[in-house]
Amino acid sequence: QFGSMTITSGYRCREHPEEKRKANPGSHAQGRAVDIRLPSIEHREQLHELANHVGMLGVGLANSFIHVDDGHEYASRPAIWRYS
Repeated sequence: QFGSMTITSGYRCREHPEEKRKANPGSHAQGRAVDIRLPSIEHREQLHELANHVGMLGVGLANSFIHVDDGHEYASRPAIWRYS
């Protein structure tokens, strides 16, 4: 069980500040990604493993959230990373 989960970012239009900084639209601007905040690193790591298991192609683990996407036309996928 993961406990309380909060979606902190889903679809972002290309005018969103995060997307405007990119040369090409990201997976959020393509409607293919979600960032989820979980209460602990253990929960984020468990969701990270589950996302890999179910075939998510992009999985990023951060201090406060996990990013998952099902592909990205401008980035190499599959990819697993940690945010610094």
